[in-house]
Amino acid sequence: MLPGWPGDPTSSLSLDASPYAGQVGFLGSSSYSAVVDEINGSLEIPETGTVLDPAIYVLPVPEDLVRKGAELLFHLRDLEMMERLLQRWLSIGDGYLIFGPIYRTWMQEVTQQLGPILSSASSPDDLRNLSIMVWRNTRIPIDINGSTTARDWAQRTSGQCLRWEVLGLLFSAMGIVSGSLSSRDAIFLSHQGNLKDRPTLVRMMLDLVTRCIDFCKVCMSQNDLYACLLVSVYRRSITVLELT
Repeated sequence: MLPGWPGDPTSSLSLDASPYAGQVGFLGSSSYSAVVDEINGSLEIPETGTVLDPAIYVLPVPEDLVRKGAELLFHLRDLEMMERLLQRWLSIGDGYLIFGPIYRTWMQEVTQQLGPILSSASSPDDLRNLSIMVWRNTRIPIDINGSTTARDWAQRTSGQCLRWEVLGLLFSAMGIVSGSLSSRDAIFLSHQGNLKDRPTLVRMMLDLVTRCIDFCKVCMSQNDLYACLLVSVYRRSITVLELT
């Protein structure tokens, strides 16, 4: 088999099927997991056959990834401004790709469960354990079945279950709405009454989204959240171009 082709275990394009295919919660012959199974069969890639133990996804997180993750999470400290931006975005429309209530649940879970840790952090080093948690969450498949509600799904991907895909989508939404507002909008006022620079804020959100995508690639994320994150890249890129 040629290196880099689907099925090559060293390739980032390997079409590994969901470990839950064929088990409880399997969604039918037209679901994404069934399609991947069919493709794998045509490429003579062996089927997994059994549900994999989630523990195999929780390998030690390399130190450099822990540091990079902590540096990204350090930008979450101003949760109040982030929530204002998200609420403004949702007042314009009911979300983008994913409905507004999902975004609200994500932000609520982050604020309630992780807010105290984030607000007390004085440096990225204080967020090392949180970084490890998010890395491990992103490596593990999302736990869903036929009875999972939209709220359940949102809660299983935020708070203590926070993933890089969700952070990327939140940053993307905030970057988009920041680019559409006036530079003197009151929403950009800090606690000290200083006005944050809108173009700088938009570019920062663009950088954070890009980093989240890179982290997802490291985790080999292959779920719907990651697909939505990639689609959101196009819209946020247009926002940045309009500022240049």
